[in-house]
Amino acid sequence: MEEWQPIETAPRDGTGVLLFDNEIHEGFWDELDYDEFRGAPITGWSYGALSWIDDTNFSPTHWMPLPKPPST
Repeated sequence: MEEWQPIETAPRDGTGVLLFDNEIHEGFWDELDYDEFRGAPITGWSYGALSWIDDTNFSPTHWMPLPKPPST
C-alpha cells in the first residue's frame, strides 16, 4: 500500500492523484494559460468540479497515487 507523500513531491504533469487538505480529494496539477482578471499565469491544484481558482483555501499538504482499479 502506498503512503502519503509531501505535496512538494507530487507530479505536476496532470496525473490524477489523491490530495489531502483536511479531506481527501481526487485531483491533479492544473496549468492553464493566462488569467486576464488576475493578469498572471494560472497554476494550482484542481479537484472535482472545483479548482484552486474557485476554492482559494484549497492547499493540499500531502498526496498519494490513485489506487489501481479492481480486476474483473
